[in-house]
Order: sequence, then C-alpha cells, then structure tokens
Amino acid sequence: MGFWVAEALAESLEASFVENKTCQFLKVADVYLLKPKEYVNQSGKSVSQFLRERMLLPSQLVVVYDDIDLEVGTVRIRQDGASGGHRGIISLIEYLGEKIIRVKIGIGRDQNLPAAKYVLLPPTISQKKILKKAVEEARKILSDYIFQKIELANKTYHINEESD
Repeated sequence: MGFWVAEALAESLEASFVENKTCQFLKVADVYLLKPKEYVNQSGKSVSQFLRERMLLPSQLVVVYDDIDLEVGTVRIRQDGASGGHRGIISLIEYLGEKIIRVKIGIGRDQNLPAAKYVLLPPTISQKKILKKAVEEARKILSDYIFQKIELANKTYHINEESD
C-alpha cells in the first residue's frame, strides 16, 4: 500500500523516482518518498541507511503500509506505537525505534488463510475499488502534510464503495 500511495503522489506531481543502491526515492519539497528495494521484513536497514546519509531523524519519517487488522479501506494515522505484528514495522522499529509516524491502510483479513499468505494475494475487484479510494485519501493526507504543513494527528478515516 505504501508504494501505491508514493506512486499516486508522484503521479499527481508529475515527478519520477530516482534510484540508489538501497531504494527508489523522490524528494518533494523537504520530504523524501522512499520505496525500499529489500523485502518488507528487511526494510528497516535501507530506510535507516537513507536517513543517516541525509542526516534525517526517525521522527521525520512517515511510513505508509497495509494493515490486516483494519477493515478494507480504513486509513488510520498513528504517531507511534508497537508493530502490531507487521514485519516491515518490526524491522523499522528495530533500526529506528517506535517514534515513527504511521499511515496505515486496512486490507482486511481472511480468517481462513495465514496472514503471511493473505498479504501477498492481490485484492479482489471490490477490495481494489475501495483501496483505490483509500490510496487517494492517503495521498491527499500526505500532500497536505508536505505542502500545507498540516500535522498528522491520530485519526481514522473509513472508506467504502459509497465514499466519494
């Protein structure tokens, strides 16, 4: 989900990502959008390296990712906290600590499948419609944060097929 939001933001700005050895990145105003090249569960290493190289603090990081414990399309902002079992966040916390702003996008859960398998499946057609709207909402939130300096406060947005 994070890559979807980063790509939507880049597309809205008619900008392209630049590649380095650990990730693809795009500088927008004073913010970097990152797409780490490693597997999600190892992303903390490349993100921490990128931050060190640019002398940025973990508190300046906003992570956008999927959350199976949220209903499909829910967008939730959190200032910090535990990983919730998300392996990418576990990796980031290992390298950077818990003080990371998070924008989570709910992908729901299938009780009949192990979580590790479910997160790798493509969304259904109806889920995809909802997720496109959630990605757009997250893009707007990040755009406001970047360009209007609107703080990211703990908040939950519920997106569904009827949402406009």
